[in-house]
Amino acid sequence: MATNREALELAIYAILGASLAIFPFILMWRQTETQPWFGNRTLMRWQGAIGVSLSLLFFATLFEPDTYVLRNTMVSPVRLLVVGIFWALFLMIFAGHCKLRREQSYLCWIVAAMFLVAAIILNFSSGPYTADADAPLHTMYFESMWYHWGAYIASAKSLASGLAIYRDFPSQYGLGPSIFIAAASGLGWVAGMFIVVGVLQLVYWVSISVIGLVIANRAVGYNPMVWISVLLVTITTCFLWAGSPTFANFFPSLGGARYFPAALLSAAIILLDLSRDNYAEKRGWRLHILWGLGAVWSVESLFIVSFIWWPQYLLLKTPNNASKGEIVRNLGRSMLILAVVAIVTFAVFLAGYYAIYKVLPDIQMFLAFASNVPGSLPVNIVGPALLITFSLVLSLYALGSLYRTSGINRDFRTLFCVMLLSYGAMVYYIGRSHDSNILSLFPYHGLIWIFLVLNETSKFIRTAAASLLALSLSWICVAQHASPINRFDTLLTFNGTQLDSVIENYYEEPVSTDRGRAIDFITSKYGEGITAFDIYANIVLTSPQKEWTSYNNATTYAGLPSEVQKLAVHRARLQLNRQGWVIIPSISPPMSLAYVQDLFAADYEVDQKLAFDTYTAYRFVPKR
Repeated sequence: MATNREALELAIYAILGASLAIFPFILMWRQTETQPWFGNRTLMRWQGAIGVSLSLLFFATLFEPDTYVLRNTMVSPVRLLVVGIFWALFLMIFAGHCKLRREQSYLCWIVAAMFLVAAIILNFSSGPYTADADAPLHTMYFESMWYHWGAYIASAKSLASGLAIYRDFPSQYGLGPSIFIAAASGLGWVAGMFIVVGVLQLVYWVSISVIGLVIANRAVGYNPMVWISVLLVTITTCFLWAGSPTFANFFPSLGGARYFPAALLSAAIILLDLSRDNYAEKRGWRLHILWGLGAVWSVESLFIVSFIWWPQYLLLKTPNNASKGEIVRNLGRSMLILAVVAIVTFAVFLAGYYAIYKVLPDIQMFLAFASNVPGSLPVNIVGPALLITFSLVLSLYALGSLYRTSGINRDFRTLFCVMLLSYGAMVYYIGRSHDSNILSLFPYHGLIWIFLVLNETSKFIRTAAASLLALSLSWICVAQHASPINRFDTLLTFNGTQLDSVIENYYEEPVSTDRGRAIDFITSKYGEGITAFDIYANIVLTSPQKEWTSYNNATTYAGLPSEVQKLAVHRARLQLNRQGWVIIPSISPPMSLAYVQDLFAADYEVDQKLAFDTYTAYRFVPKR
């Protein structure tokens, strides 16, 4: 449950979000002009210097002593010098963009094809997952990040066993990823997820890139140098900044697996460029359908896509220069349409759900992770959150300036959409305020900075945004090679379909590990399912694995209230009614034996106990 501090932060986030969503309507209602910040001539002379200085100041929050965002990048004078050289180079490039306009579309598409190839390599390279004999546990990746994947696979395994998601078990990442991973499990659970995450991340990057390129084309036309710059920003922010920074697919919850519905919807909104003058119901329904896809993807996605599409829909249905009475009447009609679409969407979802499971979802299970955020922390108000706040303030001022000069036009709607996307995606950081989660917001703020650089905003805003773009690119050129977790020497290795055997050999090898010996003995003698109460290696892959409980990943359930955990155990027992095993390490177990026994006590009894040196196995049999 949230603390008072975290509840206050969520309330502030909600109030500011509501203010952002209605900001265009406030401007339309007041029908007054906004005065520019830099009216003073002395200040106007120094706009560029002030913008660059503030960008450097706020970017420096990534290195705030109490944060671990860039702790592995080993700041040194030489490295800072290299960053400074790159920064100056990129800053000159971005600062000069507004003066360029070239119609060279064929070169632009060649550039796009080259970056697409690079994105595919980054998505589907298995090189970073290769075992490393020099690492403490023989591989850089699995020793610290496997549990991120386990949380996805656990939900998919429960779904594939016939258990009802949102009733028999809660799902941290939602219905969408679980369905796709379960559908791809024929390749192996890890291999299937590797492919699914790769495809979703690719669609996510394409969506972000489409937004950036549309912004660029509308501002400066087909300019190969601009396309290179935009795609450099999108590929680094989507693939290399997520995490510590490191490859995005190491942390599926920081990229496409989580955010692709919102990114796809935003790209469609900006690409279709609907307004009141050209709105057609057929085109509008495409966006309603994309909203529906995001709404059923996950609880979090439901919030984000609604936060993006609903204000956009209300805005495009409200005429420019309307009277206050017209604004109210149009908003009322549009809200009614949105309500009908939402009701129909959820009615169809519930009808399909009932047709499959003969029951309806449980609201407690549906909202289990939304109301009990795993690993929640208060926001570090002197850390990287200041950088994101600075970016939003810049974009909000630019939005007001656009309205002052041109009203609600295409540029206004585009920037507004990107701002809604960036602020909506911030909900994950608000709930789980680890400083490193700020980095997953860089793709959206990169789009904001691209817009501010390429459009006619004040010199202060353009130079600040250009400097932020330059800093993000220059630092990643250095940071990626400083972080020991990245493997570039094996980047052109593509054996993702073999990852199940890699993990089994690493965690479940019976000759070299007690864990593997326990799993091998139980599966060969009993052929029954196993739940491992480990910190990292929390999913058992050795075949055959018959699901006997939805509690197949201790990391997934650990942060939920005891009553929710026990309810999931109880409902899974009613549906599956199978015996299974629990293995617990004697060294640093994440949960005590007494806790595990209490968890299963109402539905199971222990009828066997086996010792495997540093692991102990317990056989749980359903009570009659």
